[in-house]
Amino acid sequence: MGQIIASHGAEKTEAIVDSIFNYILKNKSTIPFAIDSVTLDALVSAVVMSGKLSLADNLFKQWYSQLSVKRTPESYDSLLRGCLIAKNKTLAETLLTMLIDTDKLKPTKSIYERMILISLSQFNYEDAFVYLEAMKAQAMVPSWKTYSTLVRRCARVRDPRARVALKEMEDMGYHVTEALKSFADSHGRSARYNNQHKNAVGDVSGSVGSSSNEQGKKGNKEKKTPAFDIDFTV
Repeated sequence: MGQIIASHGAEKTEAIVDSIFNYILKNKSTIPFAIDSVTLDALVSAVVMSGKLSLADNLFKQWYSQLSVKRTPESYDSLLRGCLIAKNKTLAETLLTMLIDTDKLKPTKSIYERMILISLSQFNYEDAFVYLEAMKAQAMVPSWKTYSTLVRRCARVRDPRARVALKEMEDMGYHVTEALKSFADSHGRSARYNNQHKNAVGDVSGSVGSSSNEQGKKGNKEKKTPAFDIDFTV
C-alpha cells in the first residue's frame, strides 16, 4: 500500500496519508480492525518512499501513540530504509536507541543489516563492524549482500578486513564470485578497469623512451572515486 500511495508524488502522498490517518483517528471506535501497526507502517513507509524522511520520522513518533498502537521491529525497518537511502546515520542511531530503550524491542536481522549498510555509507565506517559482531552474537547470519558490500567498502580504502570478510563468506558457504575477489585484490578496482589499465600500461611500455617511473607518475594522476560512493540500498 505504501508504494502505491508514494507513486502519487511527495506532496500528494503527504496529503493522502494525512487524510487516511485523520479518518482512522476520527472513526477509531467503529473501525478498530484498521487500527494496527501494519496500517500505520504502510502510511509511514509511503512518506519515506516519497523522499520526506524528516516528516516520516515525526509522524512515526506521533501516530502510534495517538492510536495506542505498539510499534514493532517492522515499524522501524521502513524508516531505517529511508535512513539508508539518505545515508542518515544520526537518525538511524536515534531510532535504534528508541527501539531498544523505549519500545523494549530486539533488533531483527534486517535492522542489524540496515545499520551495517548505513554505517558503511559513512566516511568513518567502524560501527559497521560493531553491528556485524552484535548480529553474529545473536546467531544471525549476515546476507551475501551485506558481506559483499562490506568487502567492497573495505577494498576501496585498502582495509585488509576485506579479505577477512571474504573468508567469512566462504566459511558460511556463500558463493564468492571471481569479480568480488578481483575487486578485493585490486583494492576497489573492477576487473574491467584492471584489463583496460593493463592494456594501457602495455602500450606505454612498448613505446620508445618510456620508463616505469613515468608510468607510475601517470597512474598517480588518475581520478579516484570516493571510497563511500557505493550503492547501499537493499
